[in-house]
Amino acid sequence: MKKFLAMALALSMSLSMVACGAPAASSSAAGSASTPDKSPATTPEATVTEITLWTYPIGTWGGATPTAEAMIENFEAANEGIEVNVQYLDYASGDDQVMSAINGGTTPDIIMEGPERLVSNWGAAGKMVDLSDLWTTEATADIAAVSEAVVNACKSADGKFYEF
Repeated sequence: MKKFLAMALALSMSLSMVACGAPAASSSAAGSASTPDKSPATTPEATVTEITLWTYPIGTWGGATPTAEAMIENFEAANEGIEVNVQYLDYASGDDQVMSAINGGTTPDIIMEGPERLVSNWGAAGKMVDLSDLWTTEATADIAAVSEAVVNACKSADGKFYEF
C-alpha cells in the first residue's frame, strides 16, 4: 500500500508542477467572520493515512516554498484521507539523517533526490525499494521519449529501478 501511495504522490507532484500556479490567497485573520468554516466533514470510521516525504532542495523544493506547499495541498485534495508529512533536508546533514533512518529502521515513505544518492549509493547498497514494477513498457517509452538519460539515471547497474 505504501508503495502505491508513494507512486501516487510522486506522480501527482510531478503532474501538478505543470499545472501549479500561485497558491490561493489565505486569510491572516483566522476565525474572522468572513472566513468560511473549513472543518472537515465528520464521517464515522474516517481514517487518515499518513505518508512521510523527505526532500533535498531540488529546484523549488528548497523548503516550504509556495510551489512545494501547493503541490502537497493539491495531492491531499485529490487523495482524500492521505496526509503528507514533509521534512526538508539539506546537503550538509541530509545524508547523515537518511543513513541514521536506514540504520534505525525509521525511513520515510518517499525520498526526493537525484539519482546519484538514490540509485548509485543507497539503491546499489540494497537500502531502497526496487521500483521496477512501476517502469512498465508504456511508462518507460513515455519517459524515454522526453529523455533517455532520465530512464538510464533511474536504473542501477544491475537493472533495477530505484527512482521513478
